[in-house]
Amino acid sequence: MTVAIIGGGLAGVATAAYLVEGGVSPSEIAIFERDARLGGKVETAFFGDRPVDLGPDAFLTRTQDAIGFAEMVGIGDRLIRPSVFSASIYAKGRLHKVPSGIMLGVPVNFKEFFSSASMISLAGKLRAAADFVLPKSQLGEDYTVSELVGKRFGREVEEMLVEPMLGGINAGSTKDLGIEAVAPMIKNAYKKSPGRSLTKNLVSASPKSSTATPAQVPFGSFSNGLSELIDATIKYVDGISIYEGVTVAEVTEDPNGVRVQTTDGTTYNFDKVVLASPAFSAHQILQNISSEARRGLSSIDFASVGVVLLRYRKDSIRAQMNGSGVLVPMSNNFLMTATTYASRKWGHISSDEYEIFKVSVGRFRDTRFLQMNDEQIVEKVSREIEEILKIDSSPDLTLLKRWDKALPQFRPYHREMVASIRGAVEANQRVALAGASYDGVGIPSCIASARSAAQRLLDWTK
Repeated sequence: MTVAIIGGGLAGVATAAYLVEGGVSPSEIAIFERDARLGGKVETAFFGDRPVDLGPDAFLTRTQDAIGFAEMVGIGDRLIRPSVFSASIYAKGRLHKVPSGIMLGVPVNFKEFFSSASMISLAGKLRAAADFVLPKSQLGEDYTVSELVGKRFGREVEEMLVEPMLGGINAGSTKDLGIEAVAPMIKNAYKKSPGRSLTKNLVSASPKSSTATPAQVPFGSFSNGLSELIDATIKYVDGISIYEGVTVAEVTEDPNGVRVQTTDGTTYNFDKVVLASPAFSAHQILQNISSEARRGLSSIDFASVGVVLLRYRKDSIRAQMNGSGVLVPMSNNFLMTATTYASRKWGHISSDEYEIFKVSVGRFRDTRFLQMNDEQIVEKVSREIEEILKIDSSPDLTLLKRWDKALPQFRPYHREMVASIRGAVEANQRVALAGASYDGVGIPSCIASARSAAQRLLDWTK
């Protein structure tokens, strides 16, 4: 079986690895990537003399998706954990510790939440307590996060906690994001219980943890950055054909298999294709496959984001830095949405002299940074972080990375739409879809999507 994988991001290279693991010869696999490098949003750069990730810097380890994959490609023993794991929230002109007793910003222990949520006013806390007395919310099979959480706990909890936490993961808004796709545990806890209080339902649905041993930080990475995972995967599939800097124009099915045509007019023939590119790219490539699928693909919106690395001397920082970073609610009207204290979060890039900050900008519907040049963006976020942390100097080293159309926005009924798209595209068992556009952002989700796509191809050949 010959296979073309279109898209050399994590989902693409992981698909190749799972195909090889399933018995496909590397010589039968080709990856087409329009950029000059593989890895997609996984990219590590040296900032000064430290390896810093310009995209995601960690993956969840609560499931075996990422850990198991790392073990498969030979680097499971290189897993590292963050040195610190907590955050602050910048609100009302000062830093606040993230309150205890919450899950993704939603109160689950109201006593702890009430006493520790210093960024929420007394009126906001009393409004949140209405969750215990409001009638049970009557909602459909899927709905936005705001339609459940916002209505039960009020504007302050939604804007100060849920939006920067849950919305921040997706660079989106709780008023747009579908709860089934981004917070299924919250939806399931509420739907499956007859109780009206979301807080009580989440408590009853949460697994009881043991206090016999301290909980392990549920994130991991590698000491050379997440690009180490890409490098190990490429080594694992040694022998595949890699076409970097090559853009695929279209894919066409014929009685003998699938034709892949690139923008320079070259045509390649394969038995199967895995389309591991974003939905907006797949929309164009599938022009001759399914008009129904293309309508669904075109409806998936994306948020463009950016990452700014800043380095400051430690002796210029006056504020107390706690945990691994700061979340910045939209009410501040800052360009930045969050910052990670990268040199504190990861011991392998720590320094006696400097602090390295990884600042995020951009979210869905907030495109201000797209209208700014690089110098303006760096200047703006520098001033913002200097205000937050009371820094009395300028950064001595900076780096900006723009990620255009980086994060898909999962609206209500996203999963049903993806199932419909897959049904149309994969009907002839020649073309499969994989990647964040369909199955979720984050390293584990992309790996799980790749594993599923590879298995479908293997099943189609039986």
